Formats: sequence, C-alpha cells, structure tokens
Amino acid sequence: MTGQRADTASRRAVLAILVLISMVGPLSLNIAMPVLPLIQQSFATTRENATLVLSLFLGAMAVSQLVLGPLADRLGRRPVLVGGLAIFVVSSTAAAFAEAIGQLLLARVIQSLGATVGLPLARTIIRDLYDRDASASMIGYVTMAMVVAPMLSPMVGAVAADQYGWPAIFWICAALGVVALAAVVLAMPETRPAALDTATTREVAIRSVALLNRVRFVGYAGTAACASAIFFAFQAGAPFLVIDVMGWGKLSYGAWFVVAALAYMLGNFAAGRFSQRAGVARMIAVGNWGGFAGAALCLTLALIPVMHPWALFVPMAVVAFFNGLVIPNAIAGAVSVDVNAAGAASGLAGFLQSGLSAIASFVVGAVVTEATAPVGFAMTLIAIVGLVFGYLAERR
Repeated sequence: MTGQRADTASRRAVLAILVLISMVGPLSLNIAMPVLPLIQQSFATTRENATLVLSLFLGAMAVSQLVLGPLADRLGRRPVLVGGLAIFVVSSTAAAFAEAIGQLLLARVIQSLGATVGLPLARTIIRDLYDRDASASMIGYVTMAMVVAPMLSPMVGAVAADQYGWPAIFWICAALGVVALAAVVLAMPETRPAALDTATTREVAIRSVALLNRVRFVGYAGTAACASAIFFAFQAGAPFLVIDVMGWGKLSYGAWFVVAALAYMLGNFAAGRFSQRAGVARMIAVGNWGGFAGAALCLTLALIPVMHPWALFVPMAVVAFFNGLVIPNAIAGAVSVDVNAAGAASGLAGFLQSGLSAIASFVVGAVVTEATAPVGFAMTLIAIVGLVFGYLAERR
C-alpha cells in the first residue's frame, strides 16, 4: 500500500492497527515486572541491576520519543513504524538469548527504542486522519483499548516465566512485534501530509523546536503531563502504604488497582463519546477540575486520617476517570498547534509526560512515610499545576 493516502484505506482498520502498535510499549514495560527476582537469580546479580530492566527501558522510552516524532515528519509515518518494529523484534529476540546481565540491559534499551514507536506515531496518524476534536475522540478510544496491555501483561509475564523461564517474556514480545510489523507492512497507508513530502531536515528541526515557543503547545503538553504525573505520584506511594503500612496483601492491592484502571478506561470511553461534540477546551476544563477534586478528596481523607485502601483508591478512581478525559484531548490539542509538526509535537508531549511522571514518582517515593498525606499533597499540587497549564492552552 506504499504511496497510497489515508483516504484510500478503511479508517477502522487503521485504528485497529494503531491500537495494536500502541500496546507494544506498555506491554513490553509491564510484562517484565513480575520476573525481576528470576532475572536477579539467573544472572546472580544485585536487585538494583535487575531493576534496571525496568528503569532503563522507561528512560529510553522518554528520550526516544524526542527523536521518533520529528523523524516521522521527515521520513514519513510508515518507514519509521516499520523500522522501529523491526528493531523491536530483533532486540526482543536478543534479550531472550542474553547470557549476562549487561547483554540483557543493552538489548532492553534497544528494545525500548522500537517499542516506543507506536506511542507518538499512533497519536500523530490519528491527527493526520481527523480534525482536532474528532482526533481527541479517536485517541480516547485507542487509549481505552491500549490500557488492557498494562493491566494484563504482568499476569501474562508471571505465568509464562513460571512455565518456561524468564526468556519467555521476550519471546512473547517478539511474537507481538512480528504481528504488529506484519499489520503495518500489509495494511497501514502513509498518512503524512503532502505538505511535508519535500520538507528538509532543517525545516523539520526548526518547526520542532518552535513548538516550545508556542504557549498553547506548552499548555496542552503540560496539562497532559500533569495528568500522567498524578498517577505515577500515586503509584510511588500507594503500594508501600497499602501492603506494608495497612497490612493488605499484594493480591488485594492488585484488585484495588484494577478499580482505578477501569475508571481510567471509562474516562477514555467518555472522551471518545463526547469530545467531538463538547470540544477539546471544555473536556480539558472538566477533566482538570474533576481531577483536582479527586486529588483534594485524597488529601482530605489523609489529613483526617483514614487508613484504609478505599481512602486512596476511591479518590484515585475519580482522578483516573477525569484523567481519561484530559489526556486524549490535551494530546489532540498539542498535535494540532502546528499540523506540519504533528509528529514532533506528539513525541515532545510524550517526552514531557514520561519525564514529569518520572520526577513525580522519584520525589514521592523519596518522601513517602507511614502516613498517606504526602501522596495526597503531591497529587493535589500536581492537579493545581495542571489547571494552570490548561488555562494557558485555551487562553486567547
């Protein structure tokens, strides 16, 4: 289908492929979580080295988005997708054959570069196909389906590792990569705007850097980043509080976590259902204020204090639902500031999401105590900053 434009292909089929490629990154990240002790034991290494299997992957995901977005503006969406997924398949296979922890970590970093390609490009391709408000709806639907991957992948990884050893998780990744690569090669059209066909590397670079001088882009990207950071701030403290302080087991924590994940999916569905009708600005405003209300509820219960999982997860479910409204609409707004730099905008927004989330997670993890107040304070503060970014995005 090389050379064909998006209007010659079924948009429904394209969206299905975008769901598939969007799952690659989250699944590859989360499938390794339950096998870290096996990796530590297998390579006779330290717990810190084994943890690098996750942290290096996450760091590479953030940085690679800065490159993948502008590259898709310069070379086209299809070539970058094909190249990235091919790298993912090869590196996943290499990880399965690793004989030393250093080899595994190197393969894991390279795997991340390929796994990440679906995240910024799925959003970019949706913006290529739809206008701003409609793209927010489509991003909402794609994200709702994508959330299934991080929900189920730890369980899949644990079962596969128990049966076949830790390399099995990387064979699963490789198999998923092969399916995604075949789908892109066989059915994904090129959607890059015709105006970019003759764009030079210098022109793409100038447009990409210029986004940082656009107040509306900073506002949209900032509010999306804050919505993501609230979740990671919560994740940095909630497991310790629920399992170690409150005395609930890991299975109980997992069950409570599903409640928040389902709330986020419901918010994504609402974004898909109503964004085109209500508009990006209204959905972001409702989402930001709703998220602030959920975070403030968490802080209020912490100050009473109420030491029970519901005092954390009920407010987080509220936040998660409204985040499901904010993120698709904020991303749609960010990639619409300059449609000729949509790839760069998607990559930069993704980088800011990952970066701010990592900072929030680190800070909360460092200051969390046996009280729930630090988590509530962090969530509320981030929600307030998100409101400020939301105002910047839609001010005239």
